Amino acid sequence: MKRLRSVLLGVTAALVVTSCLSESDGSSGPTQQEMATAMKTMAGTYTGYMLYSPSLVTTPDTVKNISWTIDSVITIKDFPQSIMAKSFSSIVDSTLLADVKALPATDLVCQVGFYSIVDEGYTLNVIPHALTFVASTSKQTYDCSIYFLNGDQYSMGLYKISTSDCVLMMNTYGFKMDDEFQGTSLFNQTYFKLVSTSKN
Repeated sequence: MKRLRSVLLGVTAALVVTSCLSESDGSSGPTQQEMATAMKTMAGTYTGYMLYSPSLVTTPDTVKNISWTIDSVITIKDFPQSIMAKSFSSIVDSTLLADVKALPATDLVCQVGFYSIVDEGYTLNVIPHALTFVASTSKQTYDCSIYFLNGDQYSMGLYKISTSDCVLMMNTYGFKMDDEFQGTSLFNQTYFKLVSTSKN
């Protein structure tokens, strides 16, 4: 967990420094050409591991051997949706919880924005698409969605050019059943960190 906190603090500091530099030099951020070049530099398939936890003060669980590709988007391969069952509180309907635990892995697509592009590397805004699935309670069946937050210090990526190291962070913010968002008493925010160990 100390590693997770250290990375999050480092990313926050990087974002603050980048923000201050942008304000001081009047820059409006990376250009389209800079972003296109950065995406080409990052392009490839990454293998590593993923940490996840419903809070920043608990010991995270680990998913080993997770991979993702970067081209025009980030695609996390075989994202294990079933782990989202740990994000629900004790008041969740047992039938719904069982359905979430039985969810198959799916590719999770993330759009990419850039906070900064410098010679050493890039600071990204990681914008995951919602996870969507059908699940039932003891009373009825619902179209369900789990949404991710973006544009905050826990929804970021870091890419180091010299080593091709890539770290991605994401966090959920809400759970919807049909057209109704559920309260935080049912669904807890969950934090994710993907760390690459190799790139092809």
